[in-house]
Amino acid sequence: MSVLETTIVFQWLYNTLSGDSTLIGLAPGGIWRSMAPPGTVTPFVVFALQVGMDVVTMNAFRLMVNELVQVKVVGPASKSLMIAQAGAQIDALLKLASGTVTGGAILSCYRESPLALDEIIAGELWLNDGGLYRIIGEQTS
Repeated sequence: MSVLETTIVFQWLYNTLSGDSTLIGLAPGGIWRSMAPPGTVTPFVVFALQVGMDVVTMNAFRLMVNELVQVKVVGPASKSLMIAQAGAQIDALLKLASGTVTGGAILSCYRESPLALDEIIAGELWLNDGGLYRIIGEQTS
């Protein structure tokens, strides 16, 4: 059974990030797609597709996807050291990475740009630290 390439990218990201004990120690709220549920322990990691494009042959046969994915650690500014360390660990895990999951493969992953956003949540300063990662994925079955 084939799996859509974006699902392959997301599964690989989740497996790679959640499988690292250092990152889980720095982000005890876990790894989430798009957003964490209300009440999640902080800091936590979220990832979301920003933009993607299919790589196709001249007769429009899809070979793979080329996706830009936002990956960041989120939490209150009072935990800024943990957030910074978790952001560095995300980069250590994803820079120049590749791998496989059921039904697909990640051919390459690298940070295209850093990401640092501040926001006010319930009157408190929160930080977002991470990057935009270019990920090339393909179906293998």
